Amino acid sequence: MIEHELRLGIDAPNETVWAYVSDMANWAASMPGYREFEVIDEANTRWTLKVGVAALVRTVNVLVRIDRWDGPDRVDFTYRLDNDPVDGAGSYTAHPRADGGTDIALAVTINGQGPMAPAWEALARPILPKLARGFAETLRDRIEEIARENAGPAQTKDEAEPRSRLRLFGIGRRD
Repeated sequence: MIEHELRLGIDAPNETVWAYVSDMANWAASMPGYREFEVIDEANTRWTLKVGVAALVRTVNVLVRIDRWDGPDRVDFTYRLDNDPVDGAGSYTAHPRADGGTDIALAVTINGQGPMAPAWEALARPILPKLARGFAETLRDRIEEIARENAGPAQTKDEAEPRSRLRLFGIGRRD
């Protein structure tokens, strides 16, 4: 079994983060090598990814099952590769920061099955951190882009300061 955990800060409120991550299509589209996404039912989806290790590049179907939606702070999932002896599990957790951003943690395990388990795990060991980092950075970048779009046009310091002071006292609308 291979385990990997990645922590990352996102400059967006937890509500914005959750609005994005609560849609599994966004998770799939954030994966390196993303090709297709299919909803099977309320808890199950199929992701088609093109993955490669050294000169070996192939397309895989990953069946992903959401075991627990506990938004906006936690998602637990399991997965298995279609037609390959590999499965695993993972989790997403989010923690709002005092500055209005969100810290997330992504954890994933990979289990090879059968007599080829050591070979599968040896292949996966070097690429798992790269896949996790690519996924997390794409997720972060897309969410931060949405947060910037929702914030509207940039303001000068003089324009923003009075609104900020009013918000400290609970006056004024929140963006």
